[in-house]
Amino acid sequence: MPEKKNQYIDIHCHILPEVDDGARNLEESLAMLRQEVKQGMEAVILTPHQKPNRPSITAASVLERTQKLQQAATENGIDIRLYSGGEIFCCMDTIELLKQGKAGTLAGSDYILTEFSPEEEWAYIRNCLYELLCEGYRPIVAHTERYRNVVKDFNRVEELKDMGCRIQINAGELPGLLGGQLKRTARSLVKEELADLMGTDAHRAEGERSVSMAEGAAWLQRHCSPEYAARLLYKNATHILDNTDMEDIE
Repeated sequence: MPEKKNQYIDIHCHILPEVDDGARNLEESLAMLRQEVKQGMEAVILTPHQKPNRPSITAASVLERTQKLQQAATENGIDIRLYSGGEIFCCMDTIELLKQGKAGTLAGSDYILTEFSPEEEWAYIRNCLYELLCEGYRPIVAHTERYRNVVKDFNRVEELKDMGCRIQINAGELPGLLGGQLKRTARSLVKEELADLMGTDAHRAEGERSVSMAEGAAWLQRHCSPEYAARLLYKNATHILDNTDMEDIE
């Protein structure tokens, strides 16, 4: 069966307007959504930053604003499905924030997109993720290529996966849009088939932080098997939308 023209799913972006350091207004959000469609997306999970001890949008507000953006997209002829989510900066209070609705899961599932400081200690990252797993959440580690104390030893990445975490990389890293070291690390995660998901982490309609799925997808399709590329581009993301288990690479 031939693949659909638009079937990719972006699980990490900052397209929701006026809530974080992403899209500055509705016009920019719509421009970014047009780029998503042009680059092959059929669905997007909106993941504004949710950080403890800082003013952050709540899960309920993300859902409400997602519905409004979906309506605006439809009215402007943009054929794409939008889901609410969040990029959660992890701390020891993350579980409580989730329970209170101050932070949200991805598309109402058990999956959560987790973020850490690039220099965070390995033990802290592991412990935070372990606590989330114990509470029944399914952590996805956002832009894993950035965490030096994780990717310095790929055995640590494998340990996180063995625990039940999933590994997300940014699409723009593969063609090298955001720096040489990040490019090398992201490519290595893919070549070792340790990455599970790809997102744009798009913040702007123009420039280096714009939607870059097409470039990342092209690199995947040149260097990976069709089956593995499909997992990163949409198959595993579909499991988020369905709240089902992702299959491990054999």
